[in-house]
Amino acid sequence: MTPRDSTVEKPEKLSEDCEEEPPPPSESALVTEDVIEKELEGLTPVLAEEIKAMVLSSSSGDIQRRASVLHSSWRNPHDPHVLTLPVARRMYHFDQARKKRAAKYDRNLCSLAELYVHFTGVRTDVEWSEGMTKNLGGKFSTWLKYEREQSTSWTRPYATYFLMAACTVMLMVTFSHSGWTMAPLTENPMVGPDKESLVAAGAMETAKIVQSMQLYRLVASSFIHAGYIHYIINMISLWVVGTAMEGEHGPIQVMVLYLLPAAGGTILSALLMAGAVSVSAGAGTMGLIGACLSDIVAHSSSLFQHRISGDVAKWHCLVVGLLLLDIVVYGALGFVPFLDNFIHLGALLYGMLCGLSTRRTFSREVFGINQSEMQRAKKSLSRTGGFTLTVVGILASFYFLMTADLATLCPSCRAGSCVSFPPWKGMEERWWHCDDCADVDGFAYFNATIQEYDKVDVNCPGGNKVQVIFQDPASKGDIAARMSSYCRMECEQLYFGYNEVMDSEKEAVEERR
Repeated sequence: MTPRDSTVEKPEKLSEDCEEEPPPPSESALVTEDVIEKELEGLTPVLAEEIKAMVLSSSSGDIQRRASVLHSSWRNPHDPHVLTLPVARRMYHFDQARKKRAAKYDRNLCSLAELYVHFTGVRTDVEWSEGMTKNLGGKFSTWLKYEREQSTSWTRPYATYFLMAACTVMLMVTFSHSGWTMAPLTENPMVGPDKESLVAAGAMETAKIVQSMQLYRLVASSFIHAGYIHYIINMISLWVVGTAMEGEHGPIQVMVLYLLPAAGGTILSALLMAGAVSVSAGAGTMGLIGACLSDIVAHSSSLFQHRISGDVAKWHCLVVGLLLLDIVVYGALGFVPFLDNFIHLGALLYGMLCGLSTRRTFSREVFGINQSEMQRAKKSLSRTGGFTLTVVGILASFYFLMTADLATLCPSCRAGSCVSFPPWKGMEERWWHCDDCADVDGFAYFNATIQEYDKVDVNCPGGNKVQVIFQDPASKGDIAARMSSYCRMECEQLYFGYNEVMDSEKEAVEERR
């Protein structure tokens, strides 16, 4: 048995033609001083030195992560923690733009308008940085020149002024129909006129829209308030949201974002609240709030990340919290007579959809140069999709409004839309009521023996009739004042059915003819 040879056979040397290529260097290996010097040729010494310091600094990874948040094309696909030279140049210009902006403008930190100013400024500064790096020249030559070119803020919020003026005029028109008197708080807790005055001014009533084709109510109700309390709350919200959005979107888009969601919410309410009377001035404001939420979500990275907004991010969170609180307030108002949350919710959703189409994006002149046709088509579809869905949804709901059997569509929606408050008190001790008992009538029986009325037949909502016998004789005036109480105590159905309302409207149409 021969001993095993301990030597290891050496492999043959590969020829130059077969020699394996070394793996490509990583992105971090490329960032050397020699590479930096070569890449920065042609720049001014000061600029070259600043960018070189950024790339070689210990915080270069944080700078790259900031850049990745600002724009997708500024990301490092090889290593997200390594700052590349092209991105370093962009971030240098971006930081310079932010310093110039801070020096030029004063800031009101806790306001919705400042939130819009912030993400609009970030978008403008990113575009200018990209244009400077690409040496596009022209309006990109200086930050101040590009800032003036891109500034679209309107000096006056004309659309908001118009909407507030229209709401004020309609409030006066509504009170003029009531003889400038207010309904009892048990009927209208918003300190406003009675139901007949609201209907005469143009409030939403499904039977009049469907049977009498009074389609103007879909728009007119968007400017009618239930009363002074509703008017004050809505005007404050409209001013805050409207002026902030008009600086970004302009007056035409603000008008669209008010009217289109308001009409959509009104149609939804007409479908589900077929026997009710509602006003929808708050729906337009909710549409603007919905579009505002779309803007906030689209720019959330630049609004709430500390590496972009710094300490201002906490103020942005506070502003969004106040905006959500405003939605809660409108939700609470929706449980009051003549207001309903189907209008508010529908307008909010339609506003968010419209906001997808109206939100501004980065300039195609700067970032769209190298986009493929497919990328441009996808971007165009995303911009028009929200508006298209809104229009389709409104048209579809309007079709169902005019053709569907609304009596059976959602019979319990009306009872759940309004709450008599406070619910823990007895029926006659509550501050307001949401039923139709205030509109019932009846026939009182006069007892000739005692020369007093001793019973009454109450025509209940729903078509039933009940008889109430008095323990103590009552006068005709006392009976009329207590009819709503008799209705709530004795009637099983407290709401007029849609078919009853439609029959009543048909009779009114025949009388007008």
